[in-house]
Amino acid sequence: MGPWITLSVGDGANDVPMITEAHIGIGIRGKEGTQAIRSADYAVSQFMYLLRMILVHGRWGYRRISWLVLYYFYKNIILAFTELGFAYENGFSGQIYFPDLLPTMYNAVWTSWQCLFAYTIEQDVNDHFVFRYPVVFKAGQLEAYFNIKIFWRWIIFSIWHGVVTYYGCTYGLSGPIDFEGKTYSHWFISMTAFTCVIHIIMLKLFLETVYWNWISTGTGIFCLSFYYFCLFFLNYPTLSIIVQPQITGDVMLIFQSTKAWICILVIPLIALIPDVTYTMF
Repeated sequence: MGPWITLSVGDGANDVPMITEAHIGIGIRGKEGTQAIRSADYAVSQFMYLLRMILVHGRWGYRRISWLVLYYFYKNIILAFTELGFAYENGFSGQIYFPDLLPTMYNAVWTSWQCLFAYTIEQDVNDHFVFRYPVVFKAGQLEAYFNIKIFWRWIIFSIWHGVVTYYGCTYGLSGPIDFEGKTYSHWFISMTAFTCVIHIIMLKLFLETVYWNWISTGTGIFCLSFYYFCLFFLNYPTLSIIVQPQITGDVMLIFQSTKAWICILVIPLIALIPDVTYTMF
């Protein structure tokens, strides 16, 4: 079929080979039975719905999938490069940077739901605009939302965010914390860095979102609040001894530390300066 993306539309059993051969097959439920819709990727009841399906939902779907893929790469690479910064500094000794429970729940609980809800209903233009100016449909044909240039832009930003997070927390929390010369523990610094990562990817999601609404905003706030709830809950002595005893009490120390609060509030803003600058220009 060459470099083209093909779409086939059929309503009968004789159209099944054509529907299955194309990249995207649409079946129309008619008087000839249900063979076409059972073999298709999408099904409609009348031909009149094809226009909205392709122009509106097809375009929205392309943009949503593109941004979701880019964001998933981004939010995992930023975490990896935060750990790589630590590995480089300690000579690749094999010492883990984050407590085990934090990366374990990173994708499953704290960073997935907000982007799924946000990009499920994301719209850059409304449906009336698309019908009035159908030329915007060419965004998919021109690869305007997903190409090598855009992909590497997200990768470079994620690397920058990870490096800023690690070195910002490492040097921001260096030095003695009392008159006895005690310093912050390894887990104290790593959990502060992990909290910075959570804040950065949340702000990045809000920065990239065009269609702001109460569902995506509320889901983001809920996920961030749930992260802090899990930190306090899992840091309770009875539970932390079972889960990871090394971090017992460190969460309370983080929220009692002025330096930690400064890192959590300032480092995400510094990390996102290139993103905001690029978006503005």
